[in-house]
This record gives sequence, C-alpha cells and structure tokens, in this order.
Amino acid sequence: MTYMDHEVDWFDSCDSDTWSVLWIDDFLLQLGYDRAMSKIDVYWSKPGKSLCDGLQLIACDADIVLMIAAIVDHKNLVLLVDHGDTLESLTADDVLVEGMLELPRVITPVKLAKGKENVDNFEKPEIATEMRCNYKKAKRFMSFGEGCSSRVPDREFEEEDGNCDSDDSGAEDAGDSSEEHVDAEVETDEDFYESDYEVAQGDDDLFESYVDKDVDDHRQKEIVPDFEGELPEDALDDSHLNLSKEEGDKLRYKFNTFNPSTDLKAPTFRVGMLFADMKELRLAVVAYSVRNRVKVKKIRNTATKFEAVCKPGCTWYLKAGKDNRSTSIQIKKYLDNHTCTKAWDLKALTAPFLTAQFREEFRDNEKMPLRKFSDKVEQEFNMVAERSKLGRARRAAVKQIRGEDDDQYNMLWDYGQELRRTNPGSKFFLCTKEVFDDKTKETKDHFSTLYWSYNACKRGYLKACRPIIFLDGCHIKTRYKGNLLTSVGVDPNDCIFPIAFGLCEVESTYSWEWFLATLKDDLNISNSSPYTIMSDKQKGLIAAVQKVFPYAEHRHCVRHIYQNFHKIHKGDQLKNDLWAIARSTHEIAYSKNMEQMKEHSLAAYKWVEKLAPKTWIKSFFSLSANVTSF
Repeated sequence: MTYMDHEVDWFDSCDSDTWSVLWIDDFLLQLGYDRAMSKIDVYWSKPGKSLCDGLQLIACDADIVLMIAAIVDHKNLVLLVDHGDTLESLTADDVLVEGMLELPRVITPVKLAKGKENVDNFEKPEIATEMRCNYKKAKRFMSFGEGCSSRVPDREFEEEDGNCDSDDSGAEDAGDSSEEHVDAEVETDEDFYESDYEVAQGDDDLFESYVDKDVDDHRQKEIVPDFEGELPEDALDDSHLNLSKEEGDKLRYKFNTFNPSTDLKAPTFRVGMLFADMKELRLAVVAYSVRNRVKVKKIRNTATKFEAVCKPGCTWYLKAGKDNRSTSIQIKKYLDNHTCTKAWDLKALTAPFLTAQFREEFRDNEKMPLRKFSDKVEQEFNMVAERSKLGRARRAAVKQIRGEDDDQYNMLWDYGQELRRTNPGSKFFLCTKEVFDDKTKETKDHFSTLYWSYNACKRGYLKACRPIIFLDGCHIKTRYKGNLLTSVGVDPNDCIFPIAFGLCEVESTYSWEWFLATLKDDLNISNSSPYTIMSDKQKGLIAAVQKVFPYAEHRHCVRHIYQNFHKIHKGDQLKNDLWAIARSTHEIAYSKNMEQMKEHSLAAYKWVEKLAPKTWIKSFFSLSANVTSF
C-alpha cells in the first residue's frame, strides 16, 4: 500500500506531557477539517514499519499511549488522515469461503431407529428420494483467485419441491433425471473432483480395522485420582511452557533491583542486578568492601562502564554497564569468590561513608561522644577508625540533619511569602540592619528581628481562650545564636495555646518592647485592662510590659521564683513553705504560712517578704483572667 498524491504538513513544538487527541483535532481545524462534521479517521504510523503493517487508529487518548512512548527515541512521528473508508476497506480481513467439491453420488448413512435395520434398507425408494431432495436444496460456493471470495448463485432446478412428495414411480423417474443431471455435472467439473472422497468397496472394513472405538473424545470431564507419593524435583518447573512474546519479554527483563535504603547495610551482588545510576553502584561497592573487609580496586570507572577487582591473585571480579532496555546500570559479569585474606586497614572506611551509615543514630543523639561512636564503628565493622575521621563524620551528619545555617536564613523571605499566600491573615515581619563588612568593604543587610503568627491561632485565641498571655524566651544554640520569644495562651481545657513567635539577636528591654507592641497590634488590643500577663522576672521584661500593657495585671511564675530562691535557701522544708505561701487563697492563710516560714528560716522569710504579693500569691490575684496559673 502506498500513499499516492499525498499532501504533507508539519507541526512542531509538541509537548509529550500534554499530548492528547485534542492536539490532533486542533491540527485538523488549522488545515480546514472538522472531525465533528465529517467522517475523518486519523492513523499514526509506528516507526520502522510500513503503511501496511504499521498503522494504528487513534480514536481516544488511550490509543496514543504507545505514541507517547515512541517519542523518546523518535522525534518525528507520521499521522495519516483518511477522509472516508479507504483504509478501512483496505485493512479489512477477507473472508474466504471454501467451495464445496462435487463428489460422486454416494449413499449417505442415515441414523437408524433402533440399530437393528438391515443395510439393504438404504436402497428403499423413499430414502433415496429424500437424499435427492436434500441434494437439490444444497448451495454451492466457489473461490475465485487468492485473497478474495465470491458466491455462485444457486442453481435453478427444473423439478419443483412438490416432486419430492410424489409416489414411488414418480420418485424413481425424478431420481433418474436427477442422477443424470448430477452425473453430467460431475463430468463437467473435473477440476473439483477429489479421489480421496470417493467411496470404494472395502472402506467399511478399513474403518473397523483402523478406528479405535474406545478412544476418549475429551468431551467429558476426566476424574483424576488423588496422588499419593512424592513429586519429582522438576514437577513445578515451568521453563518448558510456551509463553507469548510479551510475557517472555516481561520475564526476560525482570531483574533484581538494588534498594539502597535496605541493601546498603550488607550489599550482595548477582548477575543482572540493576542500579539506578553509577553513583549508587559505587556506594554499594564501597559498602561491600568495608562490610567484607576486602580491598576492592576500580580498574574502570566511567559514567557508563564499571569494573572492579580485588587484590592481585584474587578471583573476585565485577563488571557493570548501562542497560539499554531499562536505562539503568546492570551487572554484566560477577565472580563472587575471594581467595585473599581479610584486611584490617581500608581506605574505603572514610568519613563520608561513616556519615551515611550512622546518620540516623546522630539524629537521635547529636551529642554522641566520639568514644561511644568509635565503639559502634568497631562493633559494626570490626575495624578501628581515627579520632579525626570520627569527628568529621559526626560534624557532617549533624550538618545534614540540621541543614546549612546560611541557607536557612536565606530562605526566610520565601517562607514568609508562602505563609501569606497559603494562610491569609497570617503575619510575617522580617527586619534587617546594615552591617559594614571589613573584608569586602561593602555594606550588607543582616538579619535583625523576626515576628510571625498564624491566622488560625490568633482567631482561636480571641474567640475561645481566656484573656491571659504567657511570655517567655529561650536561647538558640546554633552557629549565629539568638533568642526565641514566645507568647502562648490557655484554652478551655487548661492546655497551652500558641499565639505568636519572635526571633531577635538579644533578649533586652528594646526587643521585648518590639515584640509586645507587635503582638498587641496583631491581636488588635486597644484596652489592656482585661488582660493578664504572666512571665518570669527577666531583665527588661517587667519594664516592657508596664510600657506596652500599662493596665494589665502582671504575674510572675512561681517556678522561676523558686529557682532564684533555691540558690540561697535550700531544703525541702523551705520549698514546701514557699509553695504553701503561693497557694494561699486568702490573707489569713497567707499570714499563717509566712509565720511558719519565719520559724524555719528568718533569712528565707526576709527574702520572700521583699516580693510583691499581687504578682505571685493566689489570694491577691484579680478575678478578670479567671486563671489559677502562677
């Protein structure tokens, strides 16, 4: 089949990720054809095949899956548009009806009623008449040429169907005329005569001699008895089964795949194993060398080919290369037999290798001592690593877990923009300051302060939480240090509820004033009298609260008071006295508990007497916040 008087149009800039039938419809519209208005079939020709055996109809998106797969190796694909039923008529399968051969007239056996009639009954006139009538009603077909079929019209017999019901004499006359007609026809159709169908004398005897009547015709289910005994070793072997080409390809290309998350601990190799890339294979070889304490040397190490051997005289050998079928690295040849001795000092035991092996353990304990780390290495690999190598491995593991500090700070702008986009109503304020760099002699913007809050937390606090705010700060022990400022509330279940966070260089009066002013504006607090602030006695925090929340009640945390108290006055008795004073619910109980501490320690009594009662004793709290926290 050839494409005659063809017209070719080229379309480029096609994207395989979005390729669909809609693209093809758009191309046809550009050429002036509409598939919805007329019958237009689109075929695509498979690369490397002709129009006879390579065309495939495109009716929906499911038909272009193979087309997208072919784009990897073939950038130009051919589409053929049929404006009618041309291709359908050419590609339709021809139905060949074999012609009926004209055989000599024979007596056709008829089913006997009871199986006791004599064979001579076949010669009765009524039976012969029935056979001749059936023969007249038969249709004849012939085949003309190869690859096409045709039907010959039915022959019109001169006899009417009523002749079959005539009397015996009429039947005999009709039979004689029919026999003469058939004989004449057989003589004229010598090309269709088959001697194999000619019934000769003695055929019945041959049938009895060569046909076994006891043979099963497989039309009934065979009952197999239960097997008792042992199966042979190859009873379940399916290698002799005849599989299709596609199933055979699947089995042929089903190789073992190396999984670095599980197999890298104790790697094992075998012929046909697949690796994602050459880097993964190199890591596996290094892990194999350390685990088995053998010195593996790479004699070829390129992007597509890899060869490794062991010590001179050792038979161990590994060869790998790129597999074109799976586009992965595959082991082509492997000899797993070491004739060398174990090694105690390996260059493969490097700091990066130890980092990859013990990263998860450092995630659980970043401050693991080097002595303990050395014991783990010796227990795992039966080798001793230098202290400097262990230190580099620990630093690298912690760095991978935490990340690079500079990179984290540089990503703050992106985080703030993403926070505003995904959570409208959230606040993110980042302030910088200009710092002169002595090395580069340039002025650069450095991080100064950061405030952020989440919209859901703010709405939850204002609608459901009590009007009390807990303030506290902690140090950030990273490369660039700093202080983290937090503000939390209490929900109806007396659980902490985060409100906002701040990050500053140093915890001072200025930094607390900035944080509290931003928090007050963020929560839209205009009247501070209903609110209660609770904090420790951090330097600068008391002054900042009095300035930003002048009418709010300010409480101090008793736990922080006890930490300062315990530095001078030790003992469980004084500790219990201090907490008894803080839990006093009325002034009489407060005076009683103070006198009890005075009896135990006069110095402790004088230390506590200096503290303002309304900041930490329950009996002096106001009822606005309705919170017993202290």
